[in-house]
Amino acid sequence: MYKKILYPIKFEEFSLDVLSCILNFKKVGTEEIILLHVIDFARLPMDKYEGYHPEDVKRLTEIADLKMAEGIKIIEDAGIRAKKVITVGIPYREILRVADEEKVSLIVSGRQKKGVLGEIFIGSNTDKIIRYGNVPVYIPKYPAIFGADKEACRRFCENFFKKVLYPTDWSDCAEYALQYLKGLRGAGIEEVIVAHVMDEKAMRLQPPEKFKEFEKVDKERLEKVKEELEKGR
Repeated sequence: MYKKILYPIKFEEFSLDVLSCILNFKKVGTEEIILLHVIDFARLPMDKYEGYHPEDVKRLTEIADLKMAEGIKIIEDAGIRAKKVITVGIPYREILRVADEEKVSLIVSGRQKKGVLGEIFIGSNTDKIIRYGNVPVYIPKYPAIFGADKEACRRFCENFFKKVLYPTDWSDCAEYALQYLKGLRGAGIEEVIVAHVMDEKAMRLQPPEKFKEFEKVDKERLEKVKEELEKGR
């Protein structure tokens, strides 16, 4: 299920630390990790008539190639096949294109960032990858972003699927996510919390007896999912 992973990399702080965490997917069958760097078309110096200069692309490609070497070594040292791809374009479009061409199982993208006021957010590229892509996306919540020490980061990498929250709305998408969750059994999951939130607005419009009926049905469905996970089906 997670045989091939695409990891777009911008050489930001913690990029390689997050990569080291991704290696844990080997426990659930990951065989190859593709490092992708997109030279952002919008950031290239542009000539009014000729567009960007090939020399600029060549220079940035060479720099990216050198920077990727360490990441490739980290992957190969873990016994996983490594591949690097460097392209020019609009980042989220290139990420989705490469994901489609390479038929990847998972995209690891857009670690969370802190804004100037300290708020946590994900970048616009990651948002678009989630919105327009057809491949599951994992967004690492790397502890160092929140000021955690090295020991906390080490524990995170070793046990980042130790306790999983699975919220479900009973939709087809939720069922699809459940199948992916089952695929993570070998990644060290010890506990899964299955949750369903009843729509407060909708429930207010229902008579008490109807609310109790909905609640009973939801609890039965939650129990069924719980049993399904415990039995390993």
